[in-house]
Amino acid sequence: MRFIALFIVLLGLSLSHSQASHYTDSLQYQNEDSLRLTPFRKGRWLTGFGGNISSGTTIQDSVSNNTNSYAITISSAKFIQERWALGLVFSANRSSSEAFLKREIESLFIGPSVIHYFSNAPLGSIYFLFSPGFVNFREETSIIQGGISVEEKLSGVGFGALGEIGYAYSPNDHIIFKMGLSLNNVWVNADNDLLDGIEVKKTFTRIGNLSFAFEFNVILDSFFF
Repeated sequence: MRFIALFIVLLGLSLSHSQASHYTDSLQYQNEDSLRLTPFRKGRWLTGFGGNISSGTTIQDSVSNNTNSYAITISSAKFIQERWALGLVFSANRSSSEAFLKREIESLFIGPSVIHYFSNAPLGSIYFLFSPGFVNFREETSIIQGGISVEEKLSGVGFGALGEIGYAYSPNDHIIFKMGLSLNNVWVNADNDLLDGIEVKKTFTRIGNLSFAFEFNVILDSFFF
């Protein structure tokens, strides 16, 4: 009986020590998580790769016209102060449609950017991005009128503006996932050229696009590894 009682006492002490150790580890983990700093700190570098994809259909006189578009974006910025970053954005966009109207649009955009994160919470924040910049634009259109195919080409350079609002989620201090709505506007004074060489003239063109954007970002304490 003495051995049984001693065994029960030792087992109880062992379980108590195990529970106390687990409770201490849990408190330490909670304290570390609560003391985690915001990832949007002054002096850090933010580098990202993202894009958007969209598809739509237009039906006219029982004829459907399919439109597909996508964009690829590369960006880099430095936090000049907490939650404020200045940087550079490069974006390549392409859109195409087929059926009664064949149309291909391509544009390249590059410009400075400013990003503001509204919260210093360690797990993420709502953000806003604005970037004005330079645009290189090209559009080719082919349409059949009276059994004759008419082709037209627009090309030129101009001004563009990119605005984006969304949420940035930070699972740790060096990784950010962004999801949001992106509004892209382009103003171009383009050469309007009929591909058979009949006419060339200047045409002012404006194109706007609203899309869902996603981006993967890495935050570094210095620009080089």
